[in-house]
Amino acid sequence: MVRVLLALGALGALAAAAVLGAGCGGSFPLPTERRVGRTIPTDSSYKIVAIWSGSEPPPRGMGGIKDILLTQGSGTQLYLLFNRGGKGLSRGAIYGYSRVASTGSPQPLPESYIKFSHDPSSLFNPVALCSAGGHVYVLNQGDTLLARSPDSTHFIVDLSSYWFVHEYGLLGDPMTESFSDTSVAFVNGIAADAEGPDNPNPAFDTKTFQNRIYRYKRGPRYPGIPDLNIVGNWHRDTTWLAEEGSGIGYVSDPRGLNWTRGGELGPPGLYVADAGKNVVAKLSDIQPSTGFFQIEGSGEGPTLTSPSSVSVDLRGYVYVADTGNHRVLRFSPEGEFIQRVDLEPSPVQQPVAVAANDSVVFVADRALSQVFRYQRVK
Repeated sequence: MVRVLLALGALGALAAAAVLGAGCGGSFPLPTERRVGRTIPTDSSYKIVAIWSGSEPPPRGMGGIKDILLTQGSGTQLYLLFNRGGKGLSRGAIYGYSRVASTGSPQPLPESYIKFSHDPSSLFNPVALCSAGGHVYVLNQGDTLLARSPDSTHFIVDLSSYWFVHEYGLLGDPMTESFSDTSVAFVNGIAADAEGPDNPNPAFDTKTFQNRIYRYKRGPRYPGIPDLNIVGNWHRDTTWLAEEGSGIGYVSDPRGLNWTRGGELGPPGLYVADAGKNVVAKLSDIQPSTGFFQIEGSGEGPTLTSPSSVSVDLRGYVYVADTGNHRVLRFSPEGEFIQRVDLEPSPVQQPVAVAANDSVVFVADRALSQVFRYQRVK
């Protein structure tokens, strides 16, 4: 069986939008929020401007927080993914917020609040979010052991329990596309590339028990010849692969993924939080198993331990959830350590997701059932 970390790449104009069911525009009670009045530091460090907390399920609390997506550029929006385990709407949910780039804490307005909801059979163990081309992609990890028969044949008997990637519109448009690969048994992360002239087709990437990252593209590989392992209108792109290995460009246990378009600060690339190698690496999205650099630690403390999430802002700065060391770090576009983000009191315990946009950093702490919003003091 193959275990896969899924990175979603949307290289062309992505045609479909998807929401799991409905729920746009209703009133929304805010989660419990503590406004924190602190002395503002003067050394360009980060301060906490808001803490969302509460162990109860959303929308009132942050219980089960699993991933954060912060879209880049104008019209920035914040999406929170919750996973409390099990199958059904009560166990998983996605909430969207707008105006998160303004000062203060993010305030979801009734007319801009989005709740992604759908058939409970579709929302089974959601674990990761990403966006590209005006869409949000959700990785539904499912339970592939439950999906397969218990006898020695291991045929898939319950496809609804298998892993899928679902495609949505940014404003909660109904889901119209889903994708899975039945030759891959386990998927753990997702990333998407943006529209670019050199790569006009959509693409997905993934990770396996053999610890690889695959890429998928929309449409069949050969016209009129379907791939019997693929569920949905996608195919595996065999021209690109990140394989298992110890050098830069190779992976061991990839978790969080983030794709960047590049520009004046460097070429496009796929950033990987690799818990097996305890590094964050920037891989080429053109050459198979080719890497630009890898980040091993802060330079003034322990090396990375089981990093689980990586975020890259539009300027190319890299933010890492160093889960095993209970901290969040910021690096330059070249991978050089700059600073620790979570220096204020109320330390993080289990940072499982980080999302950043220039001076704003969101951190999801699953152990504390909290989401921290940090603001860099300029």
